[in-house]
Amino acid sequence: MPVAAGPWWLFGPAADNAGAELTVYEAAEVVWWPTSQAQVDRWSTSQQRLRHVDFRGGTFWLRHRFRSNGDGGRYVVMPGNTFFHTAEVRVYGPDGVQAGTVGIGQPSPHVMHQGVAVVLRPDTDYDVLVRMETPLFTSLPRVDIYGAEAFTERVRNETLLFGLALGGLLALGIYNLLIGAWTRSSAYVHYGGQSLALVLGWGYYFGLPYQWFGWSDLTINYSVFFIALTALHAGFCRSFLQLPKLDPKLAHMADGLMVLSAIGLLGALTMPGTAHLWATVLVGLAIAFAVGSSVWALLNGVTQARFMLAGYLAILIPGVIILPANLGMMEDIIDNADLLVLIGNAVEAMLLAVALADRVKSVEASRETFRVGMQAALRQASTDPLTGLQNRYAFNLRFEEILDSDKALLANGILVAMIDLDGLKTINDLEGHARGDALLCAVAQGLRDIATPNAEVYRLGGDEYAVLLMAGDQLSTQRLSRELQRVEMEVRATGFPQAGLSFGIATSDRALPTSRHLAQLLEVADQRMYENKATRKAIRAGHRST
Repeated sequence: MPVAAGPWWLFGPAADNAGAELTVYEAAEVVWWPTSQAQVDRWSTSQQRLRHVDFRGGTFWLRHRFRSNGDGGRYVVMPGNTFFHTAEVRVYGPDGVQAGTVGIGQPSPHVMHQGVAVVLRPDTDYDVLVRMETPLFTSLPRVDIYGAEAFTERVRNETLLFGLALGGLLALGIYNLLIGAWTRSSAYVHYGGQSLALVLGWGYYFGLPYQWFGWSDLTINYSVFFIALTALHAGFCRSFLQLPKLDPKLAHMADGLMVLSAIGLLGALTMPGTAHLWATVLVGLAIAFAVGSSVWALLNGVTQARFMLAGYLAILIPGVIILPANLGMMEDIIDNADLLVLIGNAVEAMLLAVALADRVKSVEASRETFRVGMQAALRQASTDPLTGLQNRYAFNLRFEEILDSDKALLANGILVAMIDLDGLKTINDLEGHARGDALLCAVAQGLRDIATPNAEVYRLGGDEYAVLLMAGDQLSTQRLSRELQRVEMEVRATGFPQAGLSFGIATSDRALPTSRHLAQLLEVADQRMYENKATRKAIRAGHRST
């Protein structure tokens, strides 16, 4: 099975052997290595070329011919482009055989990168043999040969990108899990969970637990976390887009993906060789479902789905690039396509965070609209439609506020004036209700214009009005009494000579009144208003008799 080693080198300089042919052989039961470069060709004729890809992994040989450049010197032979347990490397040349082993459990000074250092003569032909053992197939293997400086540059570039992407995912995952736990929002929990699943999955894929902790058991590998990611993707879509309300069929599909994820997880743990195949298929289904449900949500007016769609497109594009190679259909067209997918995952996570923030903004906007609407409804419910004054409901609410007020606000006591409009019934009977309404409005306007500072005016209903002041001293009482007499004269002068205002004023000097005390205050003001009305009626009767 010949493989061309010529991808697009995206993250650093191209390998010195870019474009050269790599031959893959099946591993025979009897393992033997050539003892010198002269035996390599004879060794090759005894091997069987790999006929097809086995997704359950296995052991196979890689052979590559390489000619060093005119300077020669230090090189690094790096087998990879696939997940493997162990790779034994031997470089055959006229100067002898150089060997090394990389893989799980093997020490390496670099994160994500393992290579065998060799020293090559200038302009010399070498044969490279690699015996690779893998528990599962991820993509077609490759052997890259770098000069030492170019290898260092690649390691630096890819490690930086790897650290930034993984660090961003880790921070977003922890933060959103905490937000989800605090707010009990399943969308945040699923989002935080999928970010952490990506951290664990990619960490395992690039060998961090094996390098840092010395783990060698491959039963739990990167595939397990990517399979779990399918359920978390489906759960996030279900919760974020509120699929049970938006489209119950899509909600059932999300539930189905979660069930498939559980089946895939069981299959991966019981048959580890199938783990990568399960992960590839399930993650592909999850991304397709997320993109499709996002588009459907946008078409149905869920505007915050636009960032969700952008996020899943950020992973769909590199996913489409890497999927054929993951299924063994072709070689990777981009060097380290896995890192490109990881970067896509980081971009996806950031865009999903924006989508969540956009939803919060949308919810807050809805709440603000509701609040404004409630305030408008409250104002309408608290306003007399004829005069525009506050009504009895607002008057009662104001007294509740007074009971809840602090001592400083009520330091000067409270003044209440109860007012009754005289002559309204006569005008309604003789001149019509339109004229009576005009009288009510004239009185309301006059009460609005009283010169007493901070006076609150209410129409309690019918011909009853009230004035409330947060000042209960004698001076305020006298000033309000004069203002009410002035209003009466102005109303009479505007075409209502038979109208009059009977009023009673009561004051309280208690800084913290009780509800019983306020009720007594209203009773006193009401009683004084009726006394004033009776006195005025007696005076009018006396004038008529004379």
